[in-house]
Amino acid sequence: MKILSIITLIGIPFIVLACCSSKKNEVQPLAKVSPYTGMSIIAGTAGGFTGGSTGIKVNYSGECYNWSRRFSKEDALFAFKASPDSIEALFQQIGALHIDTLTLHTAANVVNFLEVRKDSTVYQINWNPSDTSIPTAIRNLYSAVQLFPELNTKSK
Repeated sequence: MKILSIITLIGIPFIVLACCSSKKNEVQPLAKVSPYTGMSIIAGTAGGFTGGSTGIKVNYSGECYNWSRRFSKEDALFAFKASPDSIEALFQQIGALHIDTLTLHTAANVVNFLEVRKDSTVYQINWNPSDTSIPTAIRNLYSAVQLFPELNTKSK
């Protein structure tokens, strides 16, 4: 019994010291997830004689496609993979536009359009290409997406 008491008296301080180590477990912060993850944008033209649509599609993951839709069939031909910096700049411009709050839908034979997709949600605005009253931010974003392949594949 004396031996058990001595072991207990000596063992308790070691257990306490082991549990109260000066090195604390540090919690690693979670990686920040971009609000643009899973998002894509298409800028194009629709209508005319064929009723089809053509444009440029850019995914937040960096893939850029020559995109088309005829009837309900979509086709996307891979063009290139863009740098993370150019993708981030483009998608910040998309975020600043707040397309989810815009209601711009013009009935015309031919329309320009911007379509933003995130998961299963689609936001689209369209306008007559000759309409000069379209806000500058919309026209600038449309041009940025249309010119994205040219500006990101030039030889450096």
